[in-house]
Amino acid sequence: ECIDMKSTLVGLTDPLGSGLVPWERFHAEPDHGAFQFTESLDYLRQIGVLEERDEINSSQVRIANYLLGPSNCIAPSTYYTVCCLSECESLISDVETATQSPVSTP
Repeated sequence: ECIDMKSTLVGLTDPLGSGLVPWERFHAEPDHGAFQFTESLDYLRQIGVLEERDEINSSQVRIANYLLGPSNCIAPSTYYTVCCLSECESLISDVETATQSPVSTP
Protein backbone atom coordinates (compact mmCIF):
# COMPACT_ATOMS: atom_id res chain seq x y z
CA GLU A 1 0.00 0.00 0.00
CA CYS A 2 2.79 2.44 0.87
CA ILE A 3 4.50 1.90 -2.48
CA ASP A 4 1.23 2.46 -4.35
CA MET A 5 0.51 5.57 -2.28
CA LYS A 6 3.97 6.98 -2.95
CA SER A 7 3.62 6.28 -6.66
CA THR A 8 0.27 8.09 -6.74
CA LEU A 9 1.68 11.09 -4.86
CA VAL A 10 4.77 11.29 -7.07
CA GLY A 11 2.42 11.39 -10.06
CA LEU A 12 0.81 14.51 -8.57
CA THR A 13 4.05 16.48 -8.15
CA ASP A 14 5.44 19.11 -10.45
CA PRO A 15 7.60 18.03 -13.42
CA LEU A 16 10.77 18.98 -11.52
CA GLY A 17 10.18 16.22 -8.98
CA SER A 18 10.26 18.48 -5.93
CA GLY A 19 8.59 15.90 -3.69
CA LEU A 20 5.82 18.40 -2.99
CA VAL A 21 2.17 18.04 -4.01
CA PRO A 22 -0.04 21.15 -4.10
CA TRP A 23 -2.70 20.71 -1.43
CA GLU A 24 -5.51 21.38 -3.90
CA ARG A 25 -4.29 18.57 -6.16
CA PHE A 26 -3.69 16.29 -3.14
CA HIS A 27 -7.17 16.85 -1.76
CA ALA A 28 -8.87 16.53 -5.18
CA GLU A 29 -7.36 13.09 -5.84
CA PRO A 30 -10.16 10.48 -5.96
CA ASP A 31 -10.30 7.73 -3.35
CA HIS A 32 -8.24 4.65 -4.02
CA GLY A 33 -9.05 1.16 -2.83
CA ALA A 34 -6.45 1.11 -0.07
CA PHE A 35 -6.00 4.81 0.68
CA GLN A 36 -7.58 8.24 0.36
CA PHE A 37 -6.24 11.75 0.87
CA THR A 38 -8.89 13.38 3.05
CA GLU A 39 -6.82 14.99 5.81
CA SER A 40 -7.52 18.65 6.48
CA LEU A 41 -4.98 21.44 6.14
CA ASP A 42 -5.00 21.89 9.91
CA TYR A 43 -4.24 18.22 10.51
CA LEU A 44 -1.47 18.15 7.90
CA ARG A 45 0.00 21.29 9.44
CA GLN A 46 -0.18 19.74 12.91
CA ILE A 47 1.73 16.60 11.91
CA GLY A 48 4.37 18.60 10.02
CA VAL A 49 3.79 17.58 6.42
CA LEU A 50 2.86 20.98 4.95
CA GLU A 51 5.26 23.26 3.18
CA GLU A 52 3.71 26.71 3.42
CA ARG A 53 4.69 30.01 1.88
CA ASP A 54 3.31 33.49 2.34
CA GLU A 55 1.22 33.40 -0.83
CA ILE A 56 -2.44 32.43 -0.57
CA ASN A 57 -3.23 28.87 -1.66
CA SER A 58 0.42 27.85 -1.73
CA SER A 59 0.30 24.97 0.76
CA GLN A 60 2.03 21.83 -0.46
CA VAL A 61 2.21 18.35 1.01
CA ARG A 62 5.73 16.98 1.45
CA ILE A 63 5.50 13.36 0.23
CA ALA A 64 8.25 11.92 2.45
CA ASN A 65 6.73 13.37 5.61
CA TYR A 66 3.18 12.40 4.62
CA LEU A 67 4.08 8.76 4.00
CA LEU A 68 5.55 8.52 7.51
CA GLY A 69 2.61 10.34 9.12
CA PRO A 70 0.36 8.76 11.74
CA SER A 71 -2.67 8.66 9.42
CA ASN A 72 -0.85 6.03 7.34
CA CYS A 73 -0.34 3.63 10.24
CA ILE A 74 -2.64 0.65 10.72
CA ALA A 75 -3.46 -1.59 13.67
CA PRO A 76 -2.53 0.91 16.36
CA SER A 77 -2.49 -0.64 19.80
CA THR A 78 -0.86 -0.09 23.15
CA TYR A 79 2.16 -2.11 22.06
CA TYR A 80 2.76 -1.50 18.35
CA THR A 81 1.68 0.16 15.11
CA VAL A 82 2.36 -0.79 11.51
CA CYS A 83 3.47 2.18 9.42
CA CYS A 84 5.16 2.88 6.10
CA LEU A 85 8.91 2.31 6.31
CA SER A 86 11.29 5.22 5.95
CA GLU A 87 13.42 4.76 2.83
CA CYS A 88 16.14 6.79 4.51
CA GLU A 89 16.58 4.43 7.46
CA SER A 90 18.65 1.90 5.51
CA LEU A 91 20.88 4.66 4.12
CA ILE A 92 21.40 6.15 7.56
CA SER A 93 22.16 2.70 8.94
CA ASP A 94 24.77 2.12 6.23
CA VAL A 95 26.45 5.45 7.02
CA GLU A 96 26.42 4.79 10.76
CA THR A 97 27.86 1.30 10.20
CA ALA A 98 30.63 2.67 7.98
CA THR A 99 31.52 5.49 10.36
CA GLN A 100 30.84 3.51 13.55
CA SER A 101 29.13 6.62 14.87
CA PRO A 102 25.76 8.40 14.68
CA VAL A 103 27.69 11.62 13.91
CA SER A 104 30.54 12.11 11.44
CA THR A 105 32.33 14.76 9.43
CA PRO A 106 32.03 14.72 5.63
